[in-house]
Amino acid sequence: MTLTLKCLGAVGACLLAAAQPAAASAVFTIQEVGADVVASWSGSLDTTTLTFSGSGTGTVGGMNPGTGTLVAQVGDFDSYVAPDWVSFGTGSLIFANSIEGVNFGMLDGADVSSVNELQIATGYVPGTSFSGSMTFLGATLAGLGLVAGSYVNTLENLETITVTILPSSNAAVPLPAAAPLLIGGVGALAFASRRRRSA
Repeated sequence: MTLTLKCLGAVGACLLAAAQPAAASAVFTIQEVGADVVASWSGSLDTTTLTFSGSGTGTVGGMNPGTGTLVAQVGDFDSYVAPDWVSFGTGSLIFANSIEGVNFGMLDGADVSSVNELQIATGYVPGTSFSGSMTFLGATLAGLGLVAGSYVNTLENLETITVTILPSSNAAVPLPAAAPLLIGGVGALAFASRRRRSA
């Protein structure tokens, strides 16, 4: 009886843990699309657990890989206290040619206001989805000083904003390390099969 109750208790604890909402997060994905570089973002955040620092308005988008700034302002936005953003390359400040979607950004204080900020559209309802994109015409990842990889930023409420830079489509595709072994193995099987047939 006690073993059954312990098992039921363990199962109940697992189900309760699984029913908890996952931590919200947002993702910036930067990639070459044709002759351009496109930075797109999506996600949801719980801004009620962040420290509000002010409001503003703007109509500018851009990035500074060296400081970790990625910002798209298309109207009114609210700012929240932010950590030191993780740099995602060696480039300097460059402005986007076009912006679509919801205000969202990570602004390093070195670029504008001396205070690190998370910016999101004024009126954003915490926990709801948001998305958008900005385009840098005639640009390449290398030309913007971007380094392929994933860079995770953690907010004060432990939610994350990940910047993912996809490798250039012009880069050489590396041969997987196991490919020569696989080819050798298939060749050995073919040789052994042929040898059996001739015997």
